Amino acid sequence: MRVFLGVLAFVTAVVCAAGQEPTKPDPHDGERKYYDGVYSGKEEMFSRAPNGFMVRTISGRKPGRALDVAMGQGRNALWLASHGWTVTGFDISPVAIEEARKEAARRGLRIEAIVSPYEEFDWGREKWDLIVFSYFFPQSVLAKVWESLKPGGVILVEGFHIDTARVRPVGGGYHNNELLQVLKEYRVLVYEDVQDRQEWGLPYGETNRLVRVLAQKPVALPAGCVWEGKSYGERESMCWGIGKWTCGVEGWEHAGRCGE
Repeated sequence: MRVFLGVLAFVTAVVCAAGQEPTKPDPHDGERKYYDGVYSGKEEMFSRAPNGFMVRTISGRKPGRALDVAMGQGRNALWLASHGWTVTGFDISPVAIEEARKEAARRGLRIEAIVSPYEEFDWGREKWDLIVFSYFFPQSVLAKVWESLKPGGVILVEGFHIDTARVRPVGGGYHNNELLQVLKEYRVLVYEDVQDRQEWGLPYGETNRLVRVLAQKPVALPAGCVWEGKSYGERESMCWGIGKWTCGVEGWEHAGRCGE
């Protein structure tokens, strides 16, 4: 035993002398193991069907590039791919990602499925037409989300209202109208605050109070104004009836009477 310890100490000293640092523990290891257990377990903890709010609001929208955040086994990514979207998804769980890849192959669909915590994922710049946050919306990445979304692109969010925390552990939740404030730079297309069947934590109540949002990154409008087929630059004026109108930053502004 003493000989073994002496050899071990010698090896450690050699490694340190060579300037090699000992391997650091993975800060995501516990979370990864937890979700590996969830996705490999037999209990039905989550819905296998695509998110109902997504199906309802995205059906009919022109397909583009979609990102599925914390994609799990791919229920949303697979639906999007089957409807013409080019889909990338990521999740911290290798078990979930492997299941998503297998199911995509079985259905003859193409998706890019990546094992990654959200903190390390490369979101890109003006890359996505749709970003899906189904029961996972880390607000620490809001700036990256905005930068990575194309103008005119949309984000879709479904999660728990804070009232649900009174009947089951949810680790937080959204207060009344909170997401409207969080997404105030976006154009909110759909906002719902409902009591409905939850898609995560199926054993914990027949329904939970949920919040859902579909919000669009605005498209910058071109400068100037148009009237009766003619273009006007900012500060240019025209007459309509007896009124004088001047083209301002946000459009036509009443500027008195013509002839004054």
